[in-house]
Amino acid sequence: MRESYGAGWLTQIVIVFILLFAAIICYAINFGKAFKIKNQIVEDLEYYETPRAAKCAISDYLQDVGYRKMSNIDELPADEDKDNCKGYNIDGNASTDMKDNAYYFICQHHSNVNNADIHKVYYKVYVFWGFDLPIFGDLLNFEMAGTTKNLPYSEDWNTDTTTPCR
Repeated sequence: MRESYGAGWLTQIVIVFILLFAAIICYAINFGKAFKIKNQIVEDLEYYETPRAAKCAISDYLQDVGYRKMSNIDELPADEDKDNCKGYNIDGNASTDMKDNAYYFICQHHSNVNNADIHKVYYKVYVFWGFDLPIFGDLLNFEMAGTTKNLPYSEDWNTDTTTPCR
């Protein structure tokens, strides 16, 4: 009888370690995917130099990789100036109401490199990732931020960005 009781505890310990290992693997896969998505959005912004010009490339990429994690502006860090942020949906259109859910956020910041004739900005990109289990829903939500290099300032930031990509 003593051996069956000991085997029961051993089985429970093995199950806990299997679940722990599976959680670590899920964490690593989701983190890696979000990191890759954030880097691609930053690269597209640096290549096209404005969010309006890059929105079709970003939208196509997000649809290709199957990115579907949504969040709203309230989940951005508290120190972020949310008035200079825009949320974008999967089609690349900027959200009109910042309380709506969006797939990723781009925040514009003015750079310290301001000469009389040169005005630079940089963009901070936020993508979201987490654990979405079918029964429990969103258990944990995280954001990941990336920053572009200094880019030339463009008035595209203030103009309408709802032109379709396709």
